[in-house]
Amino acid sequence: MQFRLTYEGRILAHREPVKESRARHKHEIRKHFHKQLKVLWQTHPTLSGLADMSMGTGNPRYLEWARGNWERNGFHWVPLVTERMSLMCKLEMLLLRGGAPGQIVSKGDIDNRLKTIFDALKMPSAGAELGGCTPEPGEDPFFVLLEDDELVTHATVETDTLLAPVNGDENDARLIVTATVRPYRVGINNMDFAA
Repeated sequence: MQFRLTYEGRILAHREPVKESRARHKHEIRKHFHKQLKVLWQTHPTLSGLADMSMGTGNPRYLEWARGNWERNGFHWVPLVTERMSLMCKLEMLLLRGGAPGQIVSKGDIDNRLKTIFDALKMPSAGAELGGCTPEPGEDPFFVLLEDDELVTHATVETDTLLAPVNGDENDARLIVTATVRPYRVGINNMDFAA
């Protein structure tokens, strides 16, 4: 299964320790991905079938089960790539940002910006990673790509010059993430991802 997620706006560098403003920034990016993943779950045949699949006799459907299984910090998370489903993910990213090609290191701390992107693609593991954010209308459940970024088995990034400004901020970027999801162990619940 392959699909694309996009983002347009500021991508700030990740900094330790997690500060509330950085955590809020990551969650704002996560919200952009949530909207796209919500549509994917509704429209992709594999995911819409999985959402309605029963988790066994007398058990809830997968989507209700997932909401309850990953309830944290006031959110009901629904990650797509999970260990329980034996799924892994390959990510290919095209990051358009200010500056000339080749300024990957000197112009904007790319490794820390990638950490911001990875954090926005996954379900937060602690409340501090939400920066005090709470669910808004349309965010129950809240869809994310990854249960944990350890399920990413391959990641590449290509950078290039952002020719059309987004908002005039030096941290502006356009991002296209191509996600390829497949099982690492094929079973009855994930065989549609192997096709």
